[in-house]
Amino acid sequence: MKGSVMVILSYHNVKVPHTSAHSLYTLQTSMDLAGLADVYYYANRGGGFSEFRGIYGFDPAECPALHLRITRSFNKSLASVEKRAMALKDVISRRHDSPVVYVTQIKPLRFFQTLRKIGISIKIVLEPHSEAEGWDKDCFAGVDGIIYTTRSLRSRLMEKYSIAPDIPNRVFYHRVRTAAPPVITERSAKTGYCVGYIGGLEAWKGVDTIIEALSLLPGDVTAHFIGCVAGSSDYSRLMSVVKRLGLEKRTIFTGRVPQSDIPKTAADIDAFALPLLDSSQGSLPLKLFDYMSMRRPVISSDQEGIREIVNNDSALFFRPGSAKGLAEQVRKLIEDRQLGASISSKAFDALKLYTVENWLHNMKEFLEEIV
Repeated sequence: MKGSVMVILSYHNVKVPHTSAHSLYTLQTSMDLAGLADVYYYANRGGGFSEFRGIYGFDPAECPALHLRITRSFNKSLASVEKRAMALKDVISRRHDSPVVYVTQIKPLRFFQTLRKIGISIKIVLEPHSEAEGWDKDCFAGVDGIIYTTRSLRSRLMEKYSIAPDIPNRVFYHRVRTAAPPVITERSAKTGYCVGYIGGLEAWKGVDTIIEALSLLPGDVTAHFIGCVAGSSDYSRLMSVVKRLGLEKRTIFTGRVPQSDIPKTAADIDAFALPLLDSSQGSLPLKLFDYMSMRRPVISSDQEGIREIVNNDSALFFRPGSAKGLAEQVRKLIEDRQLGASISSKAFDALKLYTVENWLHNMKEFLEEIV
């Protein structure tokens, strides 16, 4: 397909550059799609980090088939108008090149469906990441292809919205971005035990469960949270739990760090926790693959989508929201270090199934089916 006239418009309501999971995922996905066709990526201008390589692990300038369309304005409303104007201009100028639109959210989807209603010829591919958006039957009926991040999400959405089975669809899991994933170094000090977490502190992600489990564990067990935003409402909520349980000296909070610095920042962590409460908000967290790549045991809440990637041989599970269940699994790892080594090794070996090369091969077939 590379070298053909097909172009892909990848349009998202995210900030770039930015460390949010949606920003990371959509830009990395767009970069990968640029291995198949010219890709135009639309996003809002972000703040904070200014270096693309530090956040995303690559420099867009190194990918000539990826064309960034970042707004000049930081204002959300003005940026939306600006993005739509840029996309409309590109659609019209490339109207003979079989434009394929790739979207992950309902507002961009409706915008491009409106363009099609007024006679603009485009193909629309939707990748819903959760059940949390305000989807309806018309959303899915008006697309040419659907990408699902897990089989369980596909099953739930198809049943909930009566999605026609003849709409081309396929499950594409997340993927490992490098041939040799980064490995965090062994801890120099073997005393104590540290449970780690990477990502936002929203309540639905279950981070409170880690703090509550910590209160049930010996005093030399600590928790390290990476990626939090100090001063946010979620940070304040979690800190109130920490103070209520008297765990200030057993918790470490590190702010957002570039993707490339995570292995070094996480060097004190013995096991990673994935305490997701509600899979409807996000069926398959990106952090699972980060955890697996760093060769530390994963303790996860028992969710259907997560079990599509790891199983009882490559991870430990507990009932969502159960601090007692999480604490019990941490105790298992403390008492049996070989157990942690075994499941982390099997999880790492499983990553070979989720390479960019495999993803590109399957995506090429899928897009050819649509176009």
